Amino acid sequence: MAPTPISLNALQPFKAIRDNWYSVKPYYDNYINTISIATIITAFLGSVPLIIKHGFTFPRVHTMMVDLDEFEPSREHHNEFVAEKDLLEAEMWELEEELRFRLALADARMQRDADTSETVSDYSESEAKATSGKADIE
Repeated sequence: MAPTPISLNALQPFKAIRDNWYSVKPYYDNYINTISIATIITAFLGSVPLIIKHGFTFPRVHTMMVDLDEFEPSREHHNEFVAEKDLLEAEMWELEEELRFRLALADARMQRDADTSETVSDYSESEAKATSGKADIE
C-alpha cells in the first residue's frame, strides 16, 4: 500500500484570519491607529525634557559640514568650550590607566619568567643527575 501524502491544508495558521478578515479588520485598524498615536506622543514627551535639559539651544553644526572660513566659535554656546581643569583631569586619567596597564604587563612578565625559571631549574637538576649517572656507568 502506498504511503499517503501529508495534507498541508491543516497547517495554515493564518487561514482563519484570512477567511474572517471582515470581522478582524476593524480591530486591526483600531490597534494600528492607537499604536501610531502612542508612538508620536511618547516621542514628543521624550523630546521635551531633552530640549529643556539643553537650555533650548540647538547643537552647533559639525565643522566638516561648514566652510571653516565661516565658522567662528562663540562663547555663548555651552557645548563649545571645555575648562582646562576638565582637560587636565581627562589627561591624568589616561596616563594613570596607561601606567596601570604597563605595571600589570610587567607583573605578568615577571610571573611568567619566574615560572619558566623554576621549570628550567627543575629540568637542569634532573638532567645533571641523569648525566652524572651516565658518567658513573662508563
